Amino acid sequence: MKQQIMIELQVVRGDEGKPVGVFLKIKDFKRLLDQLEDFYDVTKAERIIESSTKMYSMEEVERRITGKGGYNF
Repeated sequence: MKQQIMIELQVVRGDEGKPVGVFLKIKDFKRLLDQLEDFYDVTKAERIIESSTKMYSMEEVERRITGKGGYNF
């Protein structure tokens, strides 16, 4: 579930008026950092699960259960 965070920020502009940075309240920075860490943890867990999970077809599972045919596990 995506959670939106409302933050207050001040844009710092350079000589030509282009944005060069922002100021955040510490509490907003910490909330953003927490969200980023949560996202990283979930993404890392999903990658581990995807890379370590082998998928089997229904036919392979039936062969394994019934004992008919060779094992592909």
